Amino acid sequence: MLKARKQDDEVLYTIQKFHYTAVEGELKQWEMDADTAILYQVSQQVMASNARIKMFDPTGKITYIEGKTARYKTGSKDFDLAEDVKVTFPDGFWIKTKKANYASATGIVSTSEAFHGQSSPTDQDGKSRTEIMEVWGRGFQAPRSGPIIDIFSETHVRI
Repeated sequence: MLKARKQDDEVLYTIQKFHYTAVEGELKQWEMDADTAILYQVSQQVMASNARIKMFDPTGKITYIEGKTARYKTGSKDFDLAEDVKVTFPDGFWIKTKKANYASATGIVSTSEAFHGQSSPTDQDGKSRTEIMEVWGRGFQAPRSGPIIDIFSETHVRI
């Protein structure tokens, strides 16, 4: 359960079963569902627990980002996620890490933490894949719609 911070930042709302949809023009950009969210007035941010975010791209592809805690900065429209973060790209490839960031200006998901990732056992059409790829490393960045992932260091791959 999230608790409000005791600082000079005023809590505007505390919301159970939080849902937010971000739209630019007529295009849906992303949606966030969370168990609890606290909206802060001065810092203009939302702190959410058990956050589940769907990132949409113009072609209809969806990237899912989950974390036990999420901080959404309403000014920059960036996310910081922590604790059991999982990013699942449209092709089914997923990455798990401790912390991740989504930068709205670039559309990049990244972390400097250790991570583990694996391709989906089925392709986009639901057919079984003959090969599964697993990857480990420290730090990555990827566009929210994938499929290219840049790994910073300590890379290990198993197919």
